[in-house]
Amino acid sequence: MRKKLVAIMVVSALTLSGLTTGCGKAASKTGEKVVYEEVPSPEMYAEIASSVEYTTYYFDSESGSDENDGLSEDAPKQSVKAANKIIENCGEDIPTKLLFKAGSTYEEALKVTSFEAKEEAPLIIDVYGATEDEGYASFSAEPNCVEICGSNVRISGLELSNPNAYRGFYVYTKKSGASSNIVLKGNYIHDINFIWGDLSEGNRPENVAYETVSAVDICPAERYVYQYSGIYFTSSTNRFPGASWFENVWLEGNTIERVSRCGIFINSDWVRRPGLDWGNNRYYDDETGWYPHKNFNILDNDISYTGGDAIVLIATDGGFIQGNTSYHSQYLGRAGYYSAGIWSHSSKNLVFQYNEAAYTHLPTGSGDGQGFDIDIGNTSILFQYNYSHHNEGGGILLCNHPTEEILYNEDGTFVQDEDALPVREMRHSDWKDVTIRNNVFADNGDTVFHIQGKIEDLMIANNTIVVPGETGEQGIVKSNAWGDNTILGKNWSFVNNIFYLRNQRSSRFELEFCPDAKIENNVFYNFEDSFLTEKVKNPVDCETFNPGLMEMEARPGIENMKDFIPSEQKCLTVGQLLSEMLKEDYVGNTVGDKKYVGAFCAAN
Repeated sequence: MRKKLVAIMVVSALTLSGLTTGCGKAASKTGEKVVYEEVPSPEMYAEIASSVEYTTYYFDSESGSDENDGLSEDAPKQSVKAANKIIENCGEDIPTKLLFKAGSTYEEALKVTSFEAKEEAPLIIDVYGATEDEGYASFSAEPNCVEICGSNVRISGLELSNPNAYRGFYVYTKKSGASSNIVLKGNYIHDINFIWGDLSEGNRPENVAYETVSAVDICPAERYVYQYSGIYFTSSTNRFPGASWFENVWLEGNTIERVSRCGIFINSDWVRRPGLDWGNNRYYDDETGWYPHKNFNILDNDISYTGGDAIVLIATDGGFIQGNTSYHSQYLGRAGYYSAGIWSHSSKNLVFQYNEAAYTHLPTGSGDGQGFDIDIGNTSILFQYNYSHHNEGGGILLCNHPTEEILYNEDGTFVQDEDALPVREMRHSDWKDVTIRNNVFADNGDTVFHIQGKIEDLMIANNTIVVPGETGEQGIVKSNAWGDNTILGKNWSFVNNIFYLRNQRSSRFELEFCPDAKIENNVFYNFEDSFLTEKVKNPVDCETFNPGLMEMEARPGIENMKDFIPSEQKCLTVGQLLSEMLKEDYVGNTVGDKKYVGAFCAAN
C-alpha cells in the first residue's frame, strides 16, 4: 500500500477576470510604462465553517458490520452497499461525512450519486485512522471504482486500482446546468485499464527497458480510448434535459500512475465548436450555443506512466493547470495515435504555470510526443514558469485546425441554402493572445516549438531553450499549414530568449508559415556561422555570445530549472523591456528595470 501523499498549497484568491496576454509591445522602444505583473493564483474552495455540524459515518471492511449505526469508530459499518445507501438518502439539511478506515479494502463501486448537499456544507468522503504505512482506503470495482454525479462534494484519501477497470473516478452529469463545487484531493489512482501484471521490485515500468514493452498487451486497442482514464469528467446530458457543464472544480494533489489512456481527461457533449467536431450543441458563437466548463483547476498532481496523455482539459473558460508533473506520457503509444503530456483544447482564459512535463514517448507510428500542447481553438492563454525536458516529440505543440460545420442562426435554427438544406462551411475557432514566457525547454527531441495552422498573436518571450543538437532534426521552430495552406500565421514574436545549442550542427528555425514574425533581442549560441543570416529571417538586435549555461543535461524536478541560470552578466543588459513583464523570475529575483534575456533575471 502506497503511503498517502499530502499536498499543501498556499495561494492568494485572485481571479482570472481581466487576464491579458500577449506582452509583445516593446516598452523600451515606444516609451510606454512597463507593467510588472504578479503571478496569478487560483481561487480556492472555501473552508467549511466550524459551526457546521456534520453527521459522520464510519466504515471498516474488516471489523465493521452493517448492523451497526456507523456513528463512531467503535461501531463502524462494513460495506459499500451501506455507504451508497447513506449517500443516496443524504439531503441538504443533514450535512454528511463518510470516513473509511485507512487500510480497508472494498470491491464494490462507491456511487456518489443522487445526493443533495449545500456549498457551505458539502458531502465529505475521506479516511480515518491513517498511519505512515496505511494512508488510504482502497476501492477496486469495475468498470468504475468511484462514480460521482452531483454538486458540492469533496473526496480525499481513496486508493483506486483495478487493471480491468475503465476509470478510477468517473464524474458525469444527468441534469442540465452546472454541476459545481467538486473537489478531488489527495487520492492515489493507479493500474487502471493498465494490465501490467507483476509489479514486484525491479519489474515496474521504471525498471524495464521500454523497447520490451508490448503496448497492446497492457492496453488492448478497443480499450485505448480517452473515455477510459484515471479521472474522467464528462457533461453527458442529451438534448432532452439540455446542456450541462462543470463549474468550480479542483483536482488537487492526486497521484496517478500506470493508467490508460489518460491520467486526467475533461470532456463534454455540449462544446461543439469549429475545430472540435462532437457535441449536442448548436454553436452560433462563444456567447450563444456553447457551454464550456468554468473555473476548472488542475493543481499539484503527480502523473506518470500514462498510456496516452497525462492531462487534457477540453472546452473550459477560466482555470489553472498548475504545479503538475507529467512523466512518461504516451507510454503505450501506437500507430495512428497522437498524445502529449499536458494540454488544453478549445479553451479560454487559462493559466499554465509551475508544471513539469518530461520523458514523453514517441513510439514508431505514433504522433506529437511533446511535453505540452496548446491545441485547437485556445485564446487568452498564459503559459509561464513551466519546465519541458526530454520529450521525444519536442517541447510544446501550438496548433489550430478547421472543421466543416453547419451554420446556425442565433435562435438555434440552421442557416438554409436555396434548397432549404443546412449550409455547411469550413470554420476555425480563434487561436490567439497566447503568451509563453519565463519557461525552460531543455534537451527535448525533435523541435522545441511546433507551430501549425491558423495561429495569431503569439508571444514567446524570456524563455531559455537548450537544444541538444544530437541530430540536425533537433531545432527551435518548425511551422506548417494544417487544414488550409493558404492561411498564414499572424503576429508572432520571439523576444528576449536564449537559444543554446549543445552540439554545433544545422538546426531548424522554420518560419515560412509566418514570414513576418518578429525576432528581436534574442541570444543564439553555438549555431553555425550562417545560422542568423540564412535560417533566421530578419533578426533584430540579436546576439551570439555564450550565455554561460551549465553543460549538464536537464535534471528531473521542476526545482532544477534553476540549473539554467546563465553565468554571463551580459544576459542582464541585452534584452528589451516589454509593456508587460513578470515582476519576478521563477526563483524570486525581482525584475525591476533589467533588460534581461532568458527565463531568469540573474547571473550566477
